[in-house]
Amino acid sequence: MNNFPIQQFTSINEKGSLNFSNNKKQDKPNDKVKLVAFNLLFFTTLMLFNSKNSYEDGFAQSNDTSLSGDVNLLNNSVLEPLKPINLLPSNLSAPADNKQNLLTATLVPEKKEITIEPKLNSYAQYNTLSSEFRYKNIDEESLRTYLQNRNSILAEEPYFSTIINVAMSYDINPLFLFAITGQEQSFVPTTSSSHSKIANNPFNVHGSWKKYNTSIDDSANIVCKTLINLSKNKPSDYDTIKWINKKYASDTSWSSKVSKILNMLEEISG
Repeated sequence: MNNFPIQQFTSINEKGSLNFSNNKKQDKPNDKVKLVAFNLLFFTTLMLFNSKNSYEDGFAQSNDTSLSGDVNLLNNSVLEPLKPINLLPSNLSAPADNKQNLLTATLVPEKKEITIEPKLNSYAQYNTLSSEFRYKNIDEESLRTYLQNRNSILAEEPYFSTIINVAMSYDINPLFLFAITGQEQSFVPTTSSSHSKIANNPFNVHGSWKKYNTSIDDSANIVCKTLINLSKNKPSDYDTIKWINKKYASDTSWSSKVSKILNMLEEISG
């Protein structure tokens, strides 16, 4: 027996035929439209809600503290301007107008007192002069200024540096040598017509500059050896310059004049 759906007579159409319908209730077209509209509204509302939450989370406006990165930490630390870190060593300083510019940092060397040890030659081992006549650092600029004020050619090079360097090599106070030039040739003023020749031997070694005239280096070496030789066997209670005076000069007042000049130079640049 075939199973046919039970049909129900509903009406008679215009042709006189009967209209039948199944027992299953048919949906009305308006109900389908309403269902689609409801679903569309629901999903649209859901999407807007999710978008709102994402927007708030992205700008840390949510009260949810379980998000990665604390909101307070973001406001107080991450957005806070970075504080400069001083990377300069203790002996570096940057210009006052730009303390953080490490590229323009300048080195400030530590001040240290430098003592120049004399570079002695072999003859210096025979030096028995007392301590006040031994080599020491002097105020060269003050000495040079004094000589310039006297129009001395010895303030110029090579004379000035040669006298100091030769004195150093024999461990003799350079002011002692300059004092001798002051007594012998009044520091060789440039006003003298022979100043360029006198400057070669301002100590008058081997008699005088007229008899012996080579170079300032040569005469400075000779006078240093002479001072060392003439100071030998000096009695401990005898004045050094007076002792040297016995053989260095025939003028007995030579020692007092040299001593006076030496004391003056010590006050100026000693």
